[in-house]
Amino acid sequence: MGKLSPRRHLPELLAAFDRVAADHPDLHLLVVGPNTWNIPVDEIAAGLASGPRVRRVDYLDHETLAALYRASIALAMPTTKEGWSIPIREALACGCPVVTVEGPWLDLDRAREAVISLPEPAVELLAEAMRRVVEDTGTRADLRERGLRVAAGFPSHERRARTVIDLLAEIAAR
Repeated sequence: MGKLSPRRHLPELLAAFDRVAADHPDLHLLVVGPNTWNIPVDEIAAGLASGPRVRRVDYLDHETLAALYRASIALAMPTTKEGWSIPIREALACGCPVVTVEGPWLDLDRAREAVISLPEPAVELLAEAMRRVVEDTGTRADLRERGLRVAAGFPSHERRARTVIDLLAEIAAR
């Protein structure tokens, strides 16, 4: 999810998916986001055994995206240098388990409590975490439950806007 850039570690994600998909012929990977860095998604996928099960689309409307999150086994997002990751929060709010990379963005809104976070976006680590979510229904159920619980505490857009306005007012007053 999100625009494709080097910080999203797509080659590692595709290689990890290929490893897991080898044992799960019904598994598919959907890559969503504009390819602003011209990352050769189709070219990389074509070199993998699971290549035909990898699809990419530039954009999905909110309703379709929410339905996909709810129906998905997981959001695998090996992102680094992230801000307040909207896709991770959207997935959690829809009860979609998340596999991602460790970073300070997970401390915001307690997201860390509800995801599998990896120390780095290494293929082996990604494949192991993805396999765990795919094969272990207990892990999947636990992540869904924790994700929904954490998401219930997310501030509204109005509350978040009020926080920013108050912070800016405080800075301006200094």
